[in-house]
Amino acid sequence: MRATRITFILAGLLLPLVGPLSAAEAAPSNPGTPPAQRTSALVDRHQAVMKVADRACVTSGGYGGARFKRLTGPVTKLKVTLWAYDGVSDGQHVRVRLVTKNSKGQRHYWKWHKTSSEKTWHTTARDVYGIFEVGAQVAQFKGDKRLDMCTAWK
Repeated sequence: MRATRITFILAGLLLPLVGPLSAAEAAPSNPGTPPAQRTSALVDRHQAVMKVADRACVTSGGYGGARFKRLTGPVTKLKVTLWAYDGVSDGQHVRVRLVTKNSKGQRHYWKWHKTSSEKTWHTTARDVYGIFEVGAQVAQFKGDKRLDMCTAWK
């Protein structure tokens, strides 16, 4: 079996989740190696990728989301990468924001980040009550008027 990339489709675009395999992963040096050992590199790499969580969704003119380390329990500090892409040159723009839920069940809607092209932001969310759930909202705006919005949660 030859594996080169794992991808998913979002708004008609192929986005890589895992890059090309190294020569050591793709072809073992000893062809007589049992299949279980040959696939161990793939399994290890898959587990490393699974430590990251994504929340993403699509609006009428773009898409975006949040990427963060998968939660195994509540955290008071969470490093997040937000990203957004505005796919249409129409005078509108795309905004993305983080949404978190704490131990009291309260949702925190963080500030919007906007772009009229493509942009990535690295930020940190903090909550003294612990962050239990993470989501992202992506919206299409014209000026300050929200035209369309989607939410990616859990």
